[in-house]
Amino acid sequence: MKNLVYVSKSGIEGKGLFAGKYFDFNEIVFQPKGKILHAKKINWDDMGKEEYDGFLQVGGWEYFDGRPDPEFKYLNHSCNPNMGYRKIKGKVSFVAIKPISKGSEITFDYSTTMSEEMDEEPMPCRCKSKNCRKMIGDFRFLPKEVQNKYLALKIVPSYVLEKPTQKVPMIHKKSF
Repeated sequence: MKNLVYVSKSGIEGKGLFAGKYFDFNEIVFQPKGKILHAKKINWDDMGKEEYDGFLQVGGWEYFDGRPDPEFKYLNHSCNPNMGYRKIKGKVSFVAIKPISKGSEITFDYSTTMSEEMDEEPMPCRCKSKNCRKMIGDFRFLPKEVQNKYLALKIVPSYVLEKPTQKVPMIHKKSF
């Protein structure tokens, strides 16, 4: 089916992804094009914001490179998301965690896939939801009730729950 999602002006930041149809709970909303790369194979230093926004952590040392998908970089964070990440049949997938109306911005909580063990400040949050945490960081720093909600929805990958043996070699200290 065409136009499941589309890019438009976002109330969160710049542009965002929006639902091109109604999505039921647990329905696949978005399966972006791209490939999975090992963190050591990514040259973070030479990236501008446009490229940097095209990555998503999907394993302890693995990142999904969604830059080939023109819509992926517009997937905004929210502390009150309407979809979550799952790997379905080997594909990076986002599923509705509540019904999503046609025309609604589709968002996910970046923290549900973050386990980077970095010694730096979390990203500032701009979602403006009533339960906004003001910062986006590793899953382990979320309030316990939020962690439990996401675990019950099955949108937290197993690597996020494991204690990393060493820090992921990335450079996130850029100021865009």
